[in-house]
Order: sequence, then structure tokens, then C-alpha cells
Amino acid sequence: MILPRESESLTSFRRFHLWTTIVVLLFAVARQAAKQCETQVKSIPMSPKEQLIRFPDVDLCVFEWGKPGGQQVLLVHATGFHARCWDQVVAKLPENWHIFAVDMRGHGRSSNTEPFTWEQFGDDLIRVSQALQLKDAIGVGHSM
Repeated sequence: MILPRESESLTSFRRFHLWTTIVVLLFAVARQAAKQCETQVKSIPMSPKEQLIRFPDVDLCVFEWGKPGGQQVLLVHATGFHARCWDQVVAKLPENWHIFAVDMRGHGRSSNTEPFTWEQFGDDLIRVSQALQLKDAIGVGHSM
């Protein structure tokens, strides 16, 4: 018996259905893994230590959470924001990590000192990283 050949649209539909099923299963597995992690890992308390790093041309405010000696993370906000915009992210990170969030010049509690250029922001981050003695840190930027 010769079976009729499937139409192209039916084949595409079956492929789509298969991929959709796979994606839904992957999300379900990822969600279950995330729930297990939440029960196993304590998160960082929300009260950070605040420090002002003074440079000759600008004072930069840095907030610090977690445990010294743990995995270091440097969080950098977008233009128009401030370091505390990361609070909800920090709350989900393991408590044994060492987290820093910087108020860039002209933002938050840092001094409002020109120039406000991308090059200067980059130079400021290098100096902050050196002042904090960051080694093998994870850098996270929002809209940078």
C-alpha cells in the first residue's frame, strides 16, 4: 500500500508542534531546578554596606553585600539609574558571594562631576575595580 505524501503545511505543523513541546519541557525542567536552588541557597540580606571611594576628580559611591572572599560581582546601572536598582537581583544571589554596585558619576550618591562620557565611565569602573581589589569578578552592566 502506498501512503499519500504529507502536505508541506502538515509537515511544518508537526515540526512546530515538536519544537514547541521540547521548549515547554525545557522550561518546566528549568523551573523545577530553580525551585530546588531557591530552597538550597540562602540569599543575601538586603542591607548593604555603603562606602565612598574618593578620587582626585570624583567621589564614587559603592554599595557592598555578601561575604568577602566569595565570588565577586560588580553591578553597573544604566544611564539615569543608580546602584540600588540592583537590589532585587542581589536578593536572589547566594549569600556567600561578594557583590558590589557602583553609582556612576552624576548618578545616585556619587558626585555630579563632569565629564559624562562613555570613556570616562569606563575609566571610573577601572579605578573602582582597582580600589576594591576585584579579582576574577563577574561584571554585569545594564544598558552599557
